[in-house]
Amino acid sequence: MYHAFALMTPECTLTIPDVASKLKARFPTLDVAVDGNEIILSTPTWDYHLELQSSPDVLNESEGFAGRIAGLDEDTPMRKCNRRLEVWSDTPDITMEHFDDHFQILDVLRGFKGVILVDPKEPAIL
Repeated sequence: MYHAFALMTPECTLTIPDVASKLKARFPTLDVAVDGNEIILSTPTWDYHLELQSSPDVLNESEGFAGRIAGLDEDTPMRKCNRRLEVWSDTPDITMEHFDDHFQILDVLRGFKGVILVDPKEPAIL
């Protein structure tokens, strides 16, 4: 239902514990759990995941995004992102009850130096 990538430049300051802490402060009514490289926000009827990923594939995909997003320079920092948080919820949200939650989560991620938010489906910068 909701999906985004938080691409992380080499200078990125984001850590899983820091993100979890900020999410707990922003969403005091949600359960925020950390399981290794994944953060899970949940209620009895909804869940949202943030998973840290790092591999050569992430760098290749970041370079691909940079090549397909209009207006980016050849030397855009996006081309150097070899880590990312994949953020998503597959829980149906027919009434869009959690639409604002998704964008508040992205806003938390935006607060970390070196994060570039991308919609992987378009692709486009968020």
